[in-house]
Amino acid sequence: MSSLLKRLEVKRKNEFEGESTAWINRDIVPLPPSRRTWGAWSFVGYWLLTGFNISGWSTASSLLGLGLNVWQAMISVVIGQLIVACAVVANGFVGAEWHVGFPVYNRFVWGLYGSFFPLLMRILLSIVWYGVQLVFGGMSVKVVIGAIWPSFYTLRNTLPESAGIETNDLIGILIFAALSFPLILVPPEHFRKPFLVGSIVITITTFSIFVWAVAKEGGSGPLLSRPSELSGVQPLTGGAKLGWAMAYGISSTIGGICAGILNQSDYTRFASYPRAQIVSQLVIVPVSSITIALFGVIVTSCAADFYPDEGLLWAPYDLLRAIQTHGGPGARAACFFAGCAFVLSQFGINIPGNAVSGGIDMSGLLPKYINIRRGAYITSIMGIAICPWKLLTGSSIFLTVLSSFAVFLGPLTGVMVSDYLFVRRKMLRLSHLYMPDTRSIYYFTYGVNFRAVISWAFGVWPLMPGFVSSVSARPTSVSNGWIHVYDLAWPLGFSISASVHVILSRAFPPVGLGMVDSDDVYGTFSEKNHSNEAPARLPGITHASSAALANALKDNHVKWHAYFNDRGFHNHASHHLVAIYALGAGGPLIEAAYQTHVVYMRPAIEAPEPIDEKSFWVHLGKREFYNSYLEFFRTQLRNKDITDVLEEYVFSSRANVGGSGTEGEPHMLARFYAALAHPMIHIGCGLELGFLGLVAEGLAQAATHNDQGKELVPDSLFQHPKDPSTGSVSRLSALIPSLSLRKRPAASGRTASHGEKASAPHAFTILARVLATSSFSATEIGLPLPEGSSPFDLVSEKSGSALAELVAEWAADLDGENVSPATIQKKIEELTWVNAIIYGVAGWAGRDRSPNKQYNADFFFMHLVTSSLFLPSFAAYLSPRSMALLLRTYFAMSLAWYIARGRPALPIREFYEATTPKPAPPSLGRESIPAAKDTLTPDDAAANPWLPIIQTTLTHPGEHVCKLQRALMHNATVYGTRDAGHFTGTELEGAEILDGTLFIRVAGLSADRLGWMKEGQEQGGWDRAGF
Repeated sequence: MSSLLKRLEVKRKNEFEGESTAWINRDIVPLPPSRRTWGAWSFVGYWLLTGFNISGWSTASSLLGLGLNVWQAMISVVIGQLIVACAVVANGFVGAEWHVGFPVYNRFVWGLYGSFFPLLMRILLSIVWYGVQLVFGGMSVKVVIGAIWPSFYTLRNTLPESAGIETNDLIGILIFAALSFPLILVPPEHFRKPFLVGSIVITITTFSIFVWAVAKEGGSGPLLSRPSELSGVQPLTGGAKLGWAMAYGISSTIGGICAGILNQSDYTRFASYPRAQIVSQLVIVPVSSITIALFGVIVTSCAADFYPDEGLLWAPYDLLRAIQTHGGPGARAACFFAGCAFVLSQFGINIPGNAVSGGIDMSGLLPKYINIRRGAYITSIMGIAICPWKLLTGSSIFLTVLSSFAVFLGPLTGVMVSDYLFVRRKMLRLSHLYMPDTRSIYYFTYGVNFRAVISWAFGVWPLMPGFVSSVSARPTSVSNGWIHVYDLAWPLGFSISASVHVILSRAFPPVGLGMVDSDDVYGTFSEKNHSNEAPARLPGITHASSAALANALKDNHVKWHAYFNDRGFHNHASHHLVAIYALGAGGPLIEAAYQTHVVYMRPAIEAPEPIDEKSFWVHLGKREFYNSYLEFFRTQLRNKDITDVLEEYVFSSRANVGGSGTEGEPHMLARFYAALAHPMIHIGCGLELGFLGLVAEGLAQAATHNDQGKELVPDSLFQHPKDPSTGSVSRLSALIPSLSLRKRPAASGRTASHGEKASAPHAFTILARVLATSSFSATEIGLPLPEGSSPFDLVSEKSGSALAELVAEWAADLDGENVSPATIQKKIEELTWVNAIIYGVAGWAGRDRSPNKQYNADFFFMHLVTSSLFLPSFAAYLSPRSMALLLRTYFAMSLAWYIARGRPALPIREFYEATTPKPAPPSLGRESIPAAKDTLTPDDAAANPWLPIIQTTLTHPGEHVCKLQRALMHNATVYGTRDAGHFTGTELEGAEILDGTLFIRVAGLSADRLGWMKEGQEQGGWDRAGF
């Protein structure tokens, strides 16, 4: 038995999902970017397909039965659908922003165990509605078969009367069910194209039927002018009865789709960016539903004149059968295609709306054994087993069923929406949603949130008298007041429960409000970063250290300004904390590090005015507007994907040469590299951790810096046929480098074969040419400058064009819209090595300029190393064209700083002869305690020379030390297998002896210069004298 259960367990597909347990599997884990494929048009297609269907067509039929005329019924539909649109978007925010579905959504609302209550209710609805829509689909199949073989309509019934269905109807239903089964195999993330095709087909079909009917009738038909004569219902002419009937019509309109509102996050979790669901659904939900209801009324009205003996043909399949009966072969052909379109629309509403929804909810109930696919099949089988045709015995019962569900679902939706938007203010701790014990902030009391239970009950109880009266088979003595309250079932229940839930949560605040994970545990926001090239993190990270990091970053984000003085010096707290966290620092150490920064910071200051799309370009470079730009980018990142924001505001033509600033062009990419690439580093930290707040801070820093080095980013780089593509699908999967110990082909240029691009020169070759070009010498540039002047600006102005030309040669294979991932990976590696050589080899060669005469740890070159760490993170988010743009301009910036610091010599051979790949701190030198005789090596440092470096780095008070050593350690991890000879063939002298030990050699020299403080040395300092 145990082996059978083991085989039935849901299998995982990537490292973020973990093993399937009673609380998680790959279908309820927060979706990674690669599975979020629905754009705005996907939601349009979804609602056209699910709106233009048989149920929507006959919406007004039930309302006319209340005594409303056509226009009163349509007004009720319009108001009801506008409410539906707002509710759909409001309840979809969780899915769009945190990428979790209905089962997980309710864990933070109802509690981990309390969430089973709404889950079971929604599963029941999925089963019932699957069966109902299955019947409609079967009737459409019957039309298609009847168009080919008219005798199918008169097929002899072999079923007893107690079956509640005739043979030909059952055949149609079973065929529709059989056709549905293989379609359930399609994953929801791949619904985009089916939605597109289906929505086009059904829209054309319904519009064609509408045009045909109006043209044939020559107007809108008798139902609009004589509704009571045709419907047999006495009209309501005015007064309170009419008002309450319309109110009931509004509520029943919402009731018809309230189940879809409830689990809207099951669909919005597939949104490629948060804003995708907002405008599209606010527009298409009411437009599609109102349009199809209007089409249904008018076509039914016209048909009443065509076929007076057929009665009111509210159901499209009844209409199509009548057309076949009274028409010729051409009519039968038209009905065949129209029937196929309605079959397709029923697939569109029933599979994603009921089968898949039921599958998701069952997956949340038993995730260890049920995934979406298994749950969808269970839903579909049970939907057939309940004999749904017996539910459809009359329009009044159908309307009662819809309104009855609204009694329970309106309050349930109110609790959900109010909890996320007003109680938690959109802040969730994802990891705790899958933690089934008291450690979870969503465990509440025995796994149940009593606030949600009470709030839901408050919303339901006023509706119960009217509900009991409406569903009771016997007359009940319930006052009209209670009946009228019931007439407002969904909106009233929603409002009461939402209000009570907010009040209770204010009176008794749940624990953990405002808390978020410090790490992207499930790869939800930074799936792209988990590769061998992305910034690595060491063991030592715990729940406590993650919480400490999150709290410190949040405190820093809210309280302190990005610049701690009027000269624009940066608050480095975030960089420091992220670096030591990644190196395994514990919570107390992270908090202690944060306190070293608090002492010099200045509070966040209010900006002169807010920033909007228009003023964005006017105030660039003005530090006093930092907080306004921060709020602007926070808003952008809430509504758009990170990729879209970076592309639009940093890498697009408009952001660089097409703005409307009052002082020249915006040059956002140049600002991105300003102040020793601090904005780039800051954004990189945010991309690594998936923290949108850090990304917003970095973008605001870029916007408020001067366009330093704009000559290195020539306007010609933005003369391309179209702006960058902005897809969110991860591009880093193809960037994972091979860590094979076999030697790779040498880095020298090779002759291109026919059809290939010519190989661009290696970055080492470009570096060698910079060394050899006399115009880049300090004398020619005019260095050194008086104190207070910027040598970088001087180099950019005098040599920016020449550097751009050199870099253009290196970037020859980066041209074009479709740069390969392999090329991007190769370029990232080249830049990583170049900057490590500039900092490390030049620092050793210029040691005479340092006070300790051992190593010149240049403060400016150090930033080249720390910024290069995040190049793979940007590669994961940017389009290939924009990443190519980043690489070439970043290289130009790095070379400009190299020249600005005096273009020091790079004696690689001498450096290797004089340095060691096994640096050791003072306590592990010759005077260290002898090793026990049974150890594998008598030399502690030889075991792993990185370990003492990491230990002393963690407690070093210098915020830049940890950034540098972390970058060098990571580079050694990724590129440490490179052997001497790997770079043979470049023009850089000595490059052929470079190997993976470069990084540990440089790390050891840096530790010597900056101080092994944990081992008792005094703190050293960075060198700023230049070369």
